[in-house]
Amino acid sequence: MTLRRELAWFFSYYRLSHLIHDLGVEFTVFQDTDAGEKTQIKAFFQGISIMILYPSDLESVRRFCNDRFYALSLLGNYEDIVVLDLGAFIGTSSLFFAKNPNVKKVYAYEIYPENYKRLCSNLNLNLPGAGTDKIETFNCGIGTKDIVQEFAVYENDPFFNGINQEYDAYKAAWGQIFNISALRFEKMEYRSILKVFQDLLTEHGFLENIFLKIDIEGMEYEVLPMLLRSDFSPLIKAITGEFHRPGIEEIFKGTNFEFHYNKVELSMFGKNHGFFSAINLNA
Repeated sequence: MTLRRELAWFFSYYRLSHLIHDLGVEFTVFQDTDAGEKTQIKAFFQGISIMILYPSDLESVRRFCNDRFYALSLLGNYEDIVVLDLGAFIGTSSLFFAKNPNVKKVYAYEIYPENYKRLCSNLNLNLPGAGTDKIETFNCGIGTKDIVQEFAVYENDPFFNGINQEYDAYKAAWGQIFNISALRFEKMEYRSILKVFQDLLTEHGFLENIFLKIDIEGMEYEVLPMLLRSDFSPLIKAITGEFHRPGIEEIFKGTNFEFHYNKVELSMFGKNHGFFSAINLNA
């Protein structure tokens, strides 16, 4: 097997071997005649196929093969789950949720147009089957109000995209390591999290047994306080996600949710990044 040089380099230590040997991920390398004989890489795991273009694509596969990150075993506690996938990236998470028999619907939100296009492409790649008929997609970000806002785009790898100034040092440090220098700003649409809930309730007439997955590059510190103190909070059974700076636990104090750290990254940036879950004790 030959992976593209930059992907192989990024995953040259334990993670690539871990994906293949421990988590059972299979890789296929082929020439795509429709893309001018461009080399393509496809990952296959747990019945899901994902096209790989960037190192972060491999990281998304790793995270959904391993329960330490998003506490996905929580799905087994409920039936007829409606998943809100906030920050769906290229579709790995949405496909993983959709194939679970306890999940009846997945609403996937991704702001960055390239990622959204690849999300839709990966859904088509898995047709028919893999629960793709359960997934409905939206090309927008999630915030506290409906707004069009500038969004930082790192062309070398969309993993680094975001808007939050407090996250700039983190990105800049990684940018130096991986030569992420091609930066531009684009205006993109954000929708209010409360408006999202209201629209889904209006359109479908029901909204219950919500499983919320959130990975929105720092916006969780604005979105979650608004949502947890709203009338929609009792509808949420569990929340799992990624946090991008300290203080995520404070958001859940005084709510009906029991908070847990799933995995905290200890790195050159300090103890400021990792994964969490929270269970509604009244659900």
